[in-house]
Amino acid sequence: CRRSLANSLHFGLSHIKERPFFLMKTTRIILFLICGILLWNPSVYGCSVCFSVKEETLTAYHLTTVFLSFLPLSMIGGLAYFFWSQAKKKREAEASILSQTEKTSSES
Repeated sequence: CRRSLANSLHFGLSHIKERPFFLMKTTRIILFLICGILLWNPSVYGCSVCFSVKEETLTAYHLTTVFLSFLPLSMIGGLAYFFWSQAKKKREAEASILSQTEKTSSES
């Protein structure tokens, strides 16, 4: 009984595997072609802001470019300054502890 169930199940699954694969391949090709047709537009090759007639838009574009160029540099600089200041505070704390221990040892 189990063998006949397994054989019929295997037979049913083998038919299921063959048919959707063909449909999936065809569906992928059709979706790829539809996306290609919908996205094909020569205007996507150029920046819409770069070719703007208004001077304000071009200035805003350049300022945004400069801002976004310096943003990661300022973040890295801020982290470096933070770690440097923490190390400086730690050195000052250690120096004050050393000076206090030297004072107490010289007094006794």
